[in-house]
Amino acid sequence: MNIYQRLIEVRKEVPYLQKENTGNQYKYVSSSQVLSNCKKKMDELGLLLVPAVTGHKVSESTVEQFDKDSGHVFKRTTTYFTELDMTMTWVNAEKPEDNICCPWYGQGVDIAGEKGVGKAMTYAEKYFMLKFFNIPTDKDDPDSFQDKIDNAPKKAPIKNTTKPVHPPKEAPPKEPPQPTDIPVNWSAFWAGARKLGYSQADVHALAGTKSISGWNRDQITELTDKMTASPKITA
Repeated sequence: MNIYQRLIEVRKEVPYLQKENTGNQYKYVSSSQVLSNCKKKMDELGLLLVPAVTGHKVSESTVEQFDKDSGHVFKRTTTYFTELDMTMTWVNAEKPEDNICCPWYGQGVDIAGEKGVGKAMTYAEKYFMLKFFNIPTDKDDPDSFQDKIDNAPKKAPIKNTTKPVHPPKEAPPKEPPQPTDIPVNWSAFWAGARKLGYSQADVHALAGTKSISGWNRDQITELTDKMTASPKITA
């Protein structure tokens, strides 16, 4: 088999992953869970995934906490936001010249500074595997998840119709579009961030933006995953 055929076999091996790890009010798929489900088939087919860092950027954000009576700083925290430009290369071990190079990106947040690169590489590897193999994740167990897919209502086929020669003069008023996205529970999000030791400045540094007010639920869920994977307060 060539490298494309081997990668398809890995894709068949992992059709779905259940969110097993529990975070703050949600569940998520961990990096080790993704790798453990793919690695056996990769070894069987002689596939290597070779990561390479092609560029990097580290940003610092310092937050000071003041005593309300004296006005003096009693705590100063510096957060390091690491961004990596990467190339993920699939290699057929039996024929190394048979390979595929994929540009990729990773990011990691750390307080001490020395773990930012490792966190960014772990983040990059996890999401590369999930997206490359199109692996869906869900809170349901595999059987329940597959049952939902199999029993999903089928869309009726579109019938061919001819347009009327004389269309009506006045079209009926259209219903305003209904929102399809579930709104973000901002109070719960910020409460969860504080429990993990993240200030607003820390959250914005992790998100790489000055404001997340316009983000949707999926973006906020992914941001919460990152905070839970790297909490500033540990039990």
